[in-house]
Amino acid sequence: MTNGHDLYPLTFVSSPQGIKVLGIAPESPMVSKLEQMLEFHHEPRIRLTRHTHNCCLGEALKCPLPWWDCSFSALAVTMIEQQNSWRSATRSVQSLYLRSERVTDGLRAFPSPQQILGQPELLDDLAITHRRKNYLRAVAGAMTEDPNLLDSLCDDLERAEGRLCEIKGIGPWTARVFLSKRFGYRKHIPVNDVALQRAAHYFLRGSPGKIGAKELPEAFSIFGDLAGEAAHRLLLRWVLEQYETL
Repeated sequence: MTNGHDLYPLTFVSSPQGIKVLGIAPESPMVSKLEQMLEFHHEPRIRLTRHTHNCCLGEALKCPLPWWDCSFSALAVTMIEQQNSWRSATRSVQSLYLRSERVTDGLRAFPSPQQILGQPELLDDLAITHRRKNYLRAVAGAMTEDPNLLDSLCDDLERAEGRLCEIKGIGPWTARVFLSKRFGYRKHIPVNDVALQRAAHYFLRGSPGKIGAKELPEAFSIFGDLAGEAAHRLLLRWVLEQYETL
């Protein structure tokens, strides 16, 4: 984690009483916040560890899929990742953090919608299309007018994807990945993700190739009601093994 200038580690220790975060008082609200964001007690992940086909998910099953506590940053990062290489997207996100003026709990946070609107050069320098930059500015403008625009989605996650897709520049893939990042909601498979299509063919069928979007649900049906969760985990495994260094 970063305090805006330096990086420092957080150490987590498992005990019968739960997770202890060294260096933070046990009663600190930061502990429960970190436990949620890092999915220490995420029930679908725990169920997958006992699943018959859990070997397909590899080390990704032991890793958290971190939740974001800010809707704008979760959506903005998802939009940057869309149709972009992992390395390029990661560098773009890192550059935004380094130039951010927003600090939360003493840590440098993702730029606010207001900073994105007030400093056009923040997006101008990113390796994404001009259209996507305009979509990001439009979302920043909408959230400046209504800060709770996206948080209200948690009231009905079943309908959230449709409501998200009503926002210009957001399609099903962006909606599903955002819901995972922000709320840990992974019921649906992001079928249009090319990396996931390749990962599914490689890890589920054992050879290089690509499973089409229409066939992905059937491929993941071996995981039953955990198919969406398994898909996100399989994509994480693909990233971990394909991009060992960023």
